[in-house]
Amino acid sequence: MLGLTSANIDKMKAETKDPETRGFLGLEENFGKKLGVDNDWAYRIIKQVGNYGENYATYFGPLELPRGWNDLYSKGGLQYPLPWR
Repeated sequence: MLGLTSANIDKMKAETKDPETRGFLGLEENFGKKLGVDNDWAYRIIKQVGNYGENYATYFGPLELPRGWNDLYSKGGLQYPLPWR
């Protein structure tokens, strides 16, 4: 729901003013430390392998499997990301 992809994550990290996005990317708060990992853990994962949608497209897209219940709740699926803050 934050709109982060492997293609735009560097730009978002440099330009975002949204506190939820900044916290998720390790720029504010210490969410990573509270989880026992580095604060930039989410940034590194999305930068290297992409978000959930990108991964689904990479691995299931060639099989032409529809997202169905694996889609976001706003698109009829069951994926409901909880707020970070």
